Amino acid sequence: MVDVSSPYIQNRSLEENDRSAIVQLVKWLLLGGILLSLLFASVSIRKEIDQLSREMEKLSRENEHLAGTNDQLRAEYNSITSPQELERLSKKLGLISSNHFNVLILDVQNLETARTQMAWSETEPGILRE
Repeated sequence: MVDVSSPYIQNRSLEENDRSAIVQLVKWLLLGGILLSLLFASVSIRKEIDQLSREMEKLSRENEHLAGTNDQLRAEYNSITSPQELERLSKKLGLISSNHFNVLILDVQNLETARTQMAWSETEPGILRE
């Protein structure tokens, strides 16, 4: 303690009560710092969770849109590649159907045997020349 009436400042040693008060003050400051750190971490984590949640919703909407587009494209592809549509388009372009042959491909293990075998083909019944 400082005596203001005296021109000299005298130091005195800390008493046990003063030390326990300082130790308790340090403990409270540490506890407060830890609680503030936890609060900031909690806010930061919550902010990141909200951001990721919004991003997931956006990706989910995009996924639904792409799935719908994919379904439309598959339906269009199936309609374009159907045999009836191909025949209609080929007639529209003035193409004629070629002779259709059945070809039998023989799988031979020995090359010498393959040279002696013959491939055969025959015209499919019901195909008319145009």
